[in-house]
Amino acid sequence: MTDSDIKPFKVDIPREEVDRLKRKLKDTRLPPKEIVPNAGSRYGPTYEWGKTLYEAWINDFDWYEHQAQMNTAPHYLYSHPEGVKIHFVHARSDRADAIPLLMVHGWPGSFYEFNQVWHALSHPSDPSTPAFHVVVPSLPGFAFSDWPPKAAWTLQDS
Repeated sequence: MTDSDIKPFKVDIPREEVDRLKRKLKDTRLPPKEIVPNAGSRYGPTYEWGKTLYEAWINDFDWYEHQAQMNTAPHYLYSHPEGVKIHFVHARSDRADAIPLLMVHGWPGSFYEFNQVWHALSHPSDPSTPAFHVVVPSLPGFAFSDWPPKAAWTLQDS
Protein backbone atom coordinates (compact mmCIF):
# COMPACT_ATOMS: atom_id res chain seq x y z
CA MET A 1 0.00 0.00 0.00
CA THR A 2 1.29 3.45 -0.90
CA ASP A 3 0.06 6.94 -0.08
CA SER A 4 -1.20 7.21 -3.66
CA ASP A 5 -3.64 4.35 -2.89
CA ILE A 6 -5.35 6.57 -0.29
CA LYS A 7 -7.38 9.64 -1.28
CA PRO A 8 -9.26 12.14 0.89
CA PHE A 9 -13.05 11.76 0.81
CA LYS A 10 -15.90 13.95 2.03
CA VAL A 11 -19.44 12.78 2.71
CA ASP A 12 -21.48 14.98 0.37
CA ILE A 13 -24.80 13.47 -0.70
CA PRO A 14 -26.49 15.54 -3.43
CA ARG A 15 -29.69 17.32 -2.39
CA GLU A 16 -31.57 15.51 -5.20
CA GLU A 17 -30.83 12.16 -3.54
CA VAL A 18 -31.96 13.35 -0.11
CA ASP A 19 -35.14 14.83 -1.61
CA ARG A 20 -35.75 11.56 -3.52
CA LEU A 21 -35.51 9.56 -0.29
CA LYS A 22 -37.93 11.94 1.45
CA ARG A 23 -40.42 11.53 -1.41
CA LYS A 24 -40.14 7.74 -1.22
CA LEU A 25 -40.68 7.80 2.54
CA LYS A 26 -43.72 10.06 2.19
CA ASP A 27 -45.12 7.66 -0.43
CA THR A 28 -44.90 4.78 2.06
CA ARG A 29 -48.26 3.63 3.38
CA LEU A 30 -48.48 2.19 6.84
CA PRO A 31 -51.39 -0.08 7.69
CA PRO A 32 -54.07 1.80 9.66
CA LYS A 33 -53.59 -0.45 12.71
CA GLU A 34 -51.56 -3.42 13.92
CA ILE A 35 -51.90 -6.42 11.63
CA VAL A 36 -52.02 -9.04 14.39
CA PRO A 37 -54.08 -7.55 17.26
CA ASN A 38 -52.51 -7.74 20.70
CA ALA A 39 -49.37 -9.48 19.36
CA GLY A 40 -47.03 -7.00 21.03
CA SER A 41 -43.48 -7.76 19.99
CA ARG A 42 -43.87 -11.54 19.64
CA TYR A 43 -43.61 -11.36 15.83
CA GLY A 44 -41.17 -8.47 15.53
CA PRO A 45 -41.30 -4.77 16.35
CA THR A 46 -44.61 -3.40 17.50
CA TYR A 47 -46.86 -1.37 15.22
CA GLU A 48 -46.33 1.67 17.47
CA TRP A 49 -42.56 1.35 17.15
CA GLY A 50 -42.78 1.23 13.35
CA LYS A 51 -45.17 4.16 13.20
CA THR A 52 -42.98 6.24 15.53
CA LEU A 53 -39.89 5.43 13.47
CA TYR A 54 -41.69 6.33 10.23
CA GLU A 55 -42.90 9.64 11.66
CA ALA A 56 -39.42 10.49 12.94
CA TRP A 57 -37.93 9.87 9.48
CA ILE A 58 -40.63 11.99 7.82
CA ASN A 59 -40.79 14.86 10.32
CA ASP A 60 -37.60 15.03 12.35
CA PHE A 61 -34.65 13.47 10.53
CA ASP A 62 -32.19 15.97 9.07
CA TRP A 63 -29.66 14.25 6.80
CA TYR A 64 -27.41 17.30 6.65
CA GLU A 65 -27.06 17.43 10.44
CA HIS A 66 -25.77 13.85 10.36
CA GLN A 67 -23.60 14.49 7.31
CA ALA A 68 -21.95 17.40 9.14
CA GLN A 69 -21.31 15.12 12.14
CA MET A 70 -19.80 12.49 9.83
CA ASN A 71 -17.45 15.08 8.39
CA THR A 72 -16.07 16.11 11.79
CA ALA A 73 -13.31 13.56 11.20
CA PRO A 74 -11.27 13.08 8.02
CA HIS A 75 -12.52 10.40 5.62
CA TYR A 76 -10.49 8.51 3.04
CA LEU A 77 -10.90 5.96 0.28
CA TYR A 78 -8.30 3.23 -0.07
CA SER A 79 -8.01 1.69 -3.55
CA HIS A 80 -7.43 -2.04 -3.15
CA PRO A 81 -5.34 -3.68 -5.94
CA GLU A 82 -8.46 -5.56 -7.15
CA GLY A 83 -10.18 -2.24 -7.81
CA VAL A 84 -12.29 -2.17 -4.65
CA LYS A 85 -12.46 1.15 -2.81
CA ILE A 86 -12.65 0.91 0.97
CA HIS A 87 -13.92 3.92 2.91
CA PHE A 88 -12.55 4.75 6.34
CA VAL A 89 -12.50 7.51 8.95
CA HIS A 90 -9.11 8.37 10.44
CA ALA A 91 -9.42 10.54 13.54
CA ARG A 92 -5.76 11.22 14.31
CA SER A 93 -4.67 12.45 17.69
CA ASP A 94 -2.24 15.34 18.06
CA ARG A 95 -0.45 13.48 20.82
CA ALA A 96 2.85 11.70 20.19
CA ASP A 97 1.89 8.89 22.60
CA ALA A 98 -1.41 8.09 20.83
CA ILE A 99 -2.24 4.42 20.39
CA PRO A 100 -3.61 3.07 17.07
CA LEU A 101 -7.18 1.83 17.49
CA LEU A 102 -9.19 0.00 14.83
CA MET A 103 -12.97 0.08 15.37
CA VAL A 104 -14.97 -2.19 13.04
CA HIS A 105 -18.75 -2.29 12.82
CA GLY A 106 -20.74 -5.48 12.59
CA TRP A 107 -23.40 -6.60 10.16
CA PRO A 108 -25.65 -4.81 9.33
CA GLY A 109 -23.88 -1.77 10.67
CA SER A 110 -22.04 1.35 9.73
CA PHE A 111 -18.91 3.31 10.55
CA TYR A 112 -21.30 5.98 11.87
CA GLU A 113 -22.03 3.83 14.93
CA PHE A 114 -18.77 5.25 16.33
CA ASN A 115 -19.45 8.94 15.62
CA GLN A 116 -19.94 9.77 19.31
CA VAL A 117 -16.54 8.38 20.32
CA TRP A 118 -13.96 8.95 17.57
CA HIS A 119 -13.31 12.56 18.60
CA ALA A 120 -13.35 11.81 22.35
CA LEU A 121 -10.88 8.96 21.87
CA SER A 122 -8.52 10.91 19.61
CA HIS A 123 -8.74 14.18 21.59
CA PRO A 124 -9.43 13.35 25.26
CA SER A 125 -10.10 16.39 27.45
CA ASP A 126 -7.96 14.99 30.28
CA PRO A 127 -4.24 14.88 29.30
CA SER A 128 -3.70 11.90 31.61
CA THR A 129 -6.24 9.85 29.64
CA PRO A 130 -4.83 7.71 26.79
CA ALA A 131 -5.31 9.13 23.30
CA PHE A 132 -5.87 7.10 20.15
CA HIS A 133 -5.43 7.35 16.40
CA VAL A 134 -8.91 6.01 15.57
CA VAL A 135 -9.48 4.21 12.27
CA VAL A 136 -13.05 3.20 11.42
CA PRO A 137 -13.47 1.39 8.08
CA SER A 138 -16.72 0.70 6.29
CA LEU A 139 -16.88 -3.01 5.53
CA PRO A 140 -17.02 -3.90 1.81
CA GLY A 141 -20.56 -3.33 0.56
CA PHE A 142 -21.43 -0.87 3.35
CA ALA A 143 -21.67 2.94 3.41
CA PHE A 144 -19.11 4.37 0.99
CA SER A 145 -17.06 1.18 0.42
CA ASP A 146 -17.44 -0.75 -2.82
CA TRP A 147 -18.98 -4.21 -2.96
CA PRO A 148 -16.51 -7.10 -3.02
CA PRO A 149 -15.41 -7.95 -6.58
CA LYS A 150 -16.58 -11.57 -6.26
CA ALA A 151 -19.02 -13.51 -4.12
CA ALA A 152 -16.35 -15.56 -2.36
CA TRP A 153 -14.09 -12.63 -1.41
CA THR A 154 -12.51 -13.47 1.95
CA LEU A 155 -10.14 -11.82 4.42
CA GLN A 156 -7.31 -13.69 2.74
CA ASP A 157 -8.13 -11.80 -0.48
CA SER A 158 -7.63 -8.44 1.25
